[in-house]
Amino acid sequence: MHSYLSLNRRHCIAGVASLMIAHPKMMIGVASAQTAVLERSWAVVQAVLDDFVAEHRAAGVCFGAMAGNLPPAYRSAGALAFDASIAMDENSICRVYSMTKNVTRIATLLLIEDGVLALDQPVASVLPEFRNLRVATNFEGLTSRPATRTMTIRHLITDSSGLGNWTPASDAGEALHRLYRERGITPGNFGQGLARPGYGRQPATLHELVARVAELPLAYEPGTVLHYSIGFDVMALVIERVTGMSYGNFLLKRLFGPLGMASTGFQVARADAGRLTSNYDATEGFANTSPDAPPDRTAPANMRLIDDRATSVWLAPPALLSGGGGLVSTARDFLRYARMLLDEGTLGDVRVMRPETARLATGDIRPAGLAEPSAAAGAGTRALLRTLLIPPGTIGGGGAAGTLFWIDKARRGAFVFMAQAMYGNPARSPFQTRLFAAIEQDVAAHP
Repeated sequence: MHSYLSLNRRHCIAGVASLMIAHPKMMIGVASAQTAVLERSWAVVQAVLDDFVAEHRAAGVCFGAMAGNLPPAYRSAGALAFDASIAMDENSICRVYSMTKNVTRIATLLLIEDGVLALDQPVASVLPEFRNLRVATNFEGLTSRPATRTMTIRHLITDSSGLGNWTPASDAGEALHRLYRERGITPGNFGQGLARPGYGRQPATLHELVARVAELPLAYEPGTVLHYSIGFDVMALVIERVTGMSYGNFLLKRLFGPLGMASTGFQVARADAGRLTSNYDATEGFANTSPDAPPDRTAPANMRLIDDRATSVWLAPPALLSGGGGLVSTARDFLRYARMLLDEGTLGDVRVMRPETARLATGDIRPAGLAEPSAAAGAGTRALLRTLLIPPGTIGGGGAAGTLFWIDKARRGAFVFMAQAMYGNPARSPFQTRLFAAIEQDVAAHP
């Protein structure tokens, strides 16, 4: 059996997190594991979850798995926050950050299935703001020239549009990405982070976001370089313009409603506020929080409160619906979403997309000849896409606060992990290596 331990795995960093569709090489598994993977007790996984909490790696964690025709299994430990007594479980509401990108990708493919959009359709045909794109010729001086390639829908949902993005990593020597921060083009930045010195006022709408982005040069020619970007946020506006409805309402109508994902969206309803988690910054030097962020005096020294569950920004109506990082969800909801992808567009008796669309969604739709991340100029953000967040051979992705989901076609399994702690440097993540090793041990114990 292929081991989850065979390749390097590192966690996502603040603002991002993931190459949303992995290379489509499926893991080889024995037949008994494909059907019996959920019949075990998950005792080793439970022990690891307990350790995460005991070691103050997170206030609470939750793991969910589903395979074959068996019902979902959940294991959890800890609480909604360090100062909360409510236990963390599959119904706890978490910020999933860049797992939102996969949802935006699927939303796009639904409209391609409908014939409303095409993968290689020019973005400017929907967003005329992008008709006169320019490309930076110097990341520091920001001189630019007219773009010679056309940006397409495919580029927006494969991190190959040439657009830039701000993340904490890209502030180190990348003038173009610092401009994103200074102009408020930071859609993955929430809560206390918005109040930091040097951060411009965020746009109030996706329309304003795109207008600001269009004023800056691209980092690269469209379709040439794999580069972490705000393409998914731009895609959210494309979807709004072609459907005539808000992005949130489109997702509710086509995905969240049919799949019974009642706790997933861009806002937490007051009636559900009791299930919301708090989010913490565990990065060195607390890089993701405002210096005047309110303390959680019950949190360990390595954790600083980013977003308090009692006063969370997600309790208020959102102005900007971030297609790249704005969703909240639960382990229960996202496991249903993952299972739908595993079962080629269906969940039980509900079909949300055609099988061929689902296969496209879990395949490699990147443009041919795309340059991989390198140590070249701009690598601070491109390096985010090098990180393996999920077991090799599987399909899925992760979010900056420690959330993960993946499907394993060989084992007929769908999996999800939820935490709310941002570790920044991928090498410092405490979650993936130990979690995947525990899963392997539980599987091996009942082959």
